[in-house]
Parts: sequence; C-alpha cells; structure tokens
Amino acid sequence: MIVKDILCRNEDIDYGLNVIFKLDDNTFLQFDSIGFSFVENANLLDNKWKHCSYWKNKSQINGIYEDELTAYFVVFSNGDILYIYQSISGDEKIRQEMRFVLPNDSDYNDIISYMNEDWIDVWYSKTGSINRIIFRSGDKTHK
Repeated sequence: MIVKDILCRNEDIDYGLNVIFKLDDNTFLQFDSIGFSFVENANLLDNKWKHCSYWKNKSQINGIYEDELTAYFVVFSNGDILYIYQSISGDEKIRQEMRFVLPNDSDYNDIISYMNEDWIDVWYSKTGSINRIIFRSGDKTHK
C-alpha cells in the first residue's frame, strides 16, 4: 500500500480523530477512531479535512498495529511511524492525538519497543497479511 497523501480531522468530541490515507490505486484507507477500513470513496468535500503537514513523499505502509483500542502504529517503509494515542483534555474528553515519530526522535526506540510488546495486535503486515482491516467496498482483496 503506497500512500500518496494523508488527510486528517480531529473534532472536539470523544474519540474524534479521523485519518484518510490516499493510496496509489485511488482507493482510501480510513482510520475512524476505532479501526481501519478500506473505502472506495471518501467524502473529503467539507473544510474540516486538513492535509498532514508532515507528509512530503510517497511511502509504503509496512505495518499497522493496535494496543487494545488505545494506541495505533502505522509503520512506513522509510522508518517513520504515525503514532495515534489517547489523552484526556481539560474538559475530561478522551481525545485521540496523532504524531509522526521519526527515526532520529528521542523517543523513537521507546515507541518501537511499545509497538513490539506481546499484547499488541497486528492489523496489517507487509510480510504477512491483512488481519483486521474491514473492507467497506465489498471487495475481499486489496493490493
């Protein structure tokens, strides 16, 4: 899965993060606060979607991992990791945040260690298969 672009929006509600990965085959991988699904069409017409300022080049997704609905890790072929995690805001809302963790960041090895713990579930692995990603388009295979 080669990613051409990443768009996100984070609404001011519990678990309000949504991320769209535009793939090179003109389909979309969507994260909707509780998981990932492939969609053929994404409604990007409203002005709440923002291009991810970090995303500068095409890169392949090598893996997607999950820690019991509290954290997600999207690992790219260049070593970067999109880390999705939860925090509690001042008004007691459970917020989902995201940030890119780069190989030269001080906490990169900590994130790698966390991602490789025994209890972490694999959603997708380049070397394995697609385990838990939902296909909303009715298609049962994906390139």
